Amino acid sequence: ALVDEMRSNIAKLEAELNEMGVHTYAQIAGLTPENLAWIDARLSAATFRGRGLRDDWPGQAKALLAEV
Repeated sequence: ALVDEMRSNIAKLEAELNEMGVHTYAQIAGLTPENLAWIDARLSAATFRGRGLRDDWPGQAKALLAEV
């Protein structure tokens, strides 16, 4: 099902970010456009590339951190 596929993709993306040393929302909140470009160049799936900027990962992470 679609939800299972989405969970699988999220898990894959998380694993790749962890391999690059990104483990926390605080780290994601501090990513610059240059950091996101570096990450993009190393992501295995083309569908993941560009998501950091498009989805504003740093902004989302800051919002999540503000809720805590």
